[in-house]
Amino acid sequence: MNMKRKIQEILIVGLVLTCNTVFGQISQGGIPYSFETKLKKSNENNIKLSENVPIIQMPIINQASIDSIIEQNKTGFEGFKFAYGFNTNHNVKTASIIDSLELGLLYRLAIKSTGAYSINVIFTKYLLPKGAKLFLYNKNKQYLKGAFTSNNNKRSEILPITPIPDDEIIIEYFEPYYTEFKGKLVIGRVSHDFTDIFNTQNSDDFGSSGNCQVDINCPEGNNWQDEKRAVLRILKNGDTWCTASLLNNTNQDGKPYVLTAHHCLCSHDDIDVSSFIFNYESPTCNGSDGSTSQSISGGTLRATRENQISHYLNFQKNLFLHLSHIMQVGTEM
Repeated sequence: MNMKRKIQEILIVGLVLTCNTVFGQISQGGIPYSFETKLKKSNENNIKLSENVPIIQMPIINQASIDSIIEQNKTGFEGFKFAYGFNTNHNVKTASIIDSLELGLLYRLAIKSTGAYSINVIFTKYLLPKGAKLFLYNKNKQYLKGAFTSNNNKRSEILPITPIPDDEIIIEYFEPYYTEFKGKLVIGRVSHDFTDIFNTQNSDDFGSSGNCQVDINCPEGNNWQDEKRAVLRILKNGDTWCTASLLNNTNQDGKPYVLTAHHCLCSHDDIDVSSFIFNYESPTCNGSDGSTSQSISGGTLRATRENQISHYLNFQKNLFLHLSHIMQVGTEM
């Protein structure tokens, strides 16, 4: 966390919500079945998984569309948009190649967006039975997310996944033969990263804060080590970064309230498609961008208000122009 980021969180107050306290986007770990060298069919014979995984190709993005987003970012009023989002409706179970394993069916499907630095998806229908497992990884299998399971089921049946570096990712879903219900898994949005968020240090803007704004782990931050743990980063709708802060209450019971700007999240719909990333800070003084390895998704809107004071908005705009470049990475637990 950079001290400038802390200033932003104090100034752009506008919304209070509670994060879901169950499992959200927290993954359960493990290894995808396709990574294993020995797999068996139900008849105990060793099998080799099918190699021709179908690829869903996203359309080529018009450069004018990207230029428009870049200009929009300069206003500083709606968070920093790092990706172009495609609305989709892909049923993973019907679009995938299917292999029959000893204990269940294995579905695999690739998503490709040519030229993307990273890709993330939002499952707009996510409802898994017990025993089912979902993994996502890039094509060289060096970056893995999951397993996501029935523990990640939510009332909204929405699960946003934060970015995976590559222009092609694999979605792998395993479902046991005998379950209490059949899983539902639909991809409703695919976002194409055109800003290279996993290489923020290569950006011309990275590290361009003024001398009076220092990283939290510089000597000036020694007396702020408790407060820094309240800082959150938000990924909204798969394409926009914002910041927020954890907020305590008079009961002092640790209920996970989050304070952020109205322009970041202003409705239940916004929250359903958002991920909340914790412990976001630069690891050293004047070092690299912070880790984004811990996150959950979803929450409940408790209060919101849009501030109409013009000089406040103008100051907020100027501040955000300096800060937006800092908010450009993201993974999950």
